[in-house]
Amino acid sequence: MLLFADRESEVNFIGGTHVSFSPIADYFSQVFLPTVAKMGVDAEFTVQRCGWFPVGGGKATLKIKPLTEIAPLNLTKREIAPNVAITALYSQLPDAVGKRLVDGAVDSLPEINCEKKLEKKEALCPGCAVFVCADYGNCVAGFSTLGKLGKPAEQVGEEAVSRFLQFDKTTACVD
Repeated sequence: MLLFADRESEVNFIGGTHVSFSPIADYFSQVFLPTVAKMGVDAEFTVQRCGWFPVGGGKATLKIKPLTEIAPLNLTKREIAPNVAITALYSQLPDAVGKRLVDGAVDSLPEINCEKKLEKKEALCPGCAVFVCADYGNCVAGFSTLGKLGKPAEQVGEEAVSRFLQFDKTTACVD
């Protein structure tokens, strides 16, 4: 409905931004919004504070401009080999954990050059995740794994990359 409003809208969210059984906030900003932007959607999503399980308390804002025209979206074939970015997201944990998260992911990527990022985030409780974003030119796909108490950081990275590699073997344009 906000796409058809007569002026720009802003929605503020409070709660879980990085939780199980749903895409993490980074997926929304790096995969979903760039995809719908190709249809003419002009929106911006920012996370001011991560909301990790079990505390939540995340804060995010969506700004969306009215849609003037809807363009068709053709996602039938990937254009290029993927440009891959691996991001370790972590809050209230030592920087060494962030490094282990991203290193576990990179070490399990076979001969694919990728961009590595460490992002220490504000949050009300500790939490971590690895987000793998694969840009195929005309389409973007994203894969994440959340950390949890007792799970080695390297395994978190390996699992996110494993999800990407399973998708990359296919010809699909949408995850």
